[in-house]
Amino acid sequence: LLPAYREYERYSTAVLNACVSPVMAAYLARLDAELGGARVSLLQSSGGTIPAAAAAAEPARVLFSGPAGGVVGAARAATECGLGAIVTLDMGGTSTDVAFHEGDGHGAEAVSDATVAGHPLALPGLDLHTIGCGGGSVVTVDAGGVLHVGPESAGADPGPVAYGSGEQPTVTDAHVLLGHIAAEGFLGGELPLDVDAVARSFERLGRSLGVRPVDAAQGVLDVARAAMRRALGVMTMQRGIDPGTLPLVAFGGGGGLHAAALSSSLDMPGALVPTLPGVLSAHGMAHADALRDHSRSMLAPLSSWKKGERRAIARELAQQGKDELRQAGFAAGAIQHHAILELRYRGQSFELAVPEGVDPAGRFAERHRTRYGWDLEESSAAAEVELVAIRVRSLVTADAPRVGRNPRARQVPDSARVGRRRAWFGGWKNVQRFDRERLPLGCVVEGPAIIEEFSGTTLVPPGCTARVRQGRHLWLTS
Repeated sequence: LLPAYREYERYSTAVLNACVSPVMAAYLARLDAELGGARVSLLQSSGGTIPAAAAAAEPARVLFSGPAGGVVGAARAATECGLGAIVTLDMGGTSTDVAFHEGDGHGAEAVSDATVAGHPLALPGLDLHTIGCGGGSVVTVDAGGVLHVGPESAGADPGPVAYGSGEQPTVTDAHVLLGHIAAEGFLGGELPLDVDAVARSFERLGRSLGVRPVDAAQGVLDVARAAMRRALGVMTMQRGIDPGTLPLVAFGGGGGLHAAALSSSLDMPGALVPTLPGVLSAHGMAHADALRDHSRSMLAPLSSWKKGERRAIARELAQQGKDELRQAGFAAGAIQHHAILELRYRGQSFELAVPEGVDPAGRFAERHRTRYGWDLEESSAAAEVELVAIRVRSLVTADAPRVGRNPRARQVPDSARVGRRRAWFGGWKNVQRFDRERLPLGCVVEGPAIIEEFSGTTLVPPGCTARVRQGRHLWLTS
């Protein structure tokens, strides 16, 4: 059945391209005219860029560009701080995206089982898990008195109650009530928040639950964080990875509000909140590699394809990628190629990607054991491994992030202290507020504290420490 399903995937992808291409082509044509002929590239779902003309012809390649840009930016920030494999959490207004990044950049992480409105895509993309839990997720109580957060969102209109038009409380409103978000400093003071309306909404919610408003707000955060922990578990524990071995990189407008609590609850080494977390996806797009992925379906026993035969196919695919990248204006000497084998055990309906090289069957068994907890006995494994496809990733790497040593610890300058505020951390506390832009490298902030910036807020709970590391990223540890 696999060949038939692959054919259906290709048909479905063609349908999506046909539906979206007219809109995308018209938009990019207007953009090109306004930019005066500048070279425009778009980010693909796989984490690399393609020229605007290619995106106009195949818009299905860029459908998940926003979340992919966040992963690219998070990986870059992690590299600057000397971190390797990471798990990322991107909390926006409507949803939260979670991803695992190995840090090899060779394409073994890419998957091809994404769907859009129920239509499968026969294109590689980063492995992302999305939940309907963001800052604008609406809080409801069902007939049984159970509190729910999302998946419905208040959106931009009416938005959270704090924005002045909404009526149903959201996750953002819970943070406002608990003093985590400054009413006068939101978005640099450009959007004053209606704290009184928030208080009234949580009084109503508290009455429906039979608790105080502050307990209702804390309950909203508990439910939201439980959903995020489950999402992190999907990308780690359900893939055979111990989250206790991975740092969390949390970003988006709301990532810093939950980073410390999530990393602590999962016994992670720490949490990194990158510089300008609310626009990290855009930052990642601006620093992404130029990328082409080409593949050829095989569906045959791996043992029936000698290494030389596989390499010959890989060279053909690499040449396609090279030609396209050179046409886009890149020098031949700057282009790298990485061959990837899509493998499975005979009879399985899914495959795993491993780099081409020595003993691919053995490396597949190791990855299968890590992911699913078992593999076939060595005596029969080679005969049971099937080659589903050969894929070649051709890329031109962008400027590499600077990897620096951790700066020496420094005290917080008085200029970074912007006042105090009453905030809830399991109880009301008089908490110091800090301006993140004024915190120098090596600076250490002891919790409880609130670190504010234009694109987000970072909570430093009691017993937690925030250190400004290389790249001015915040490293949170308990």
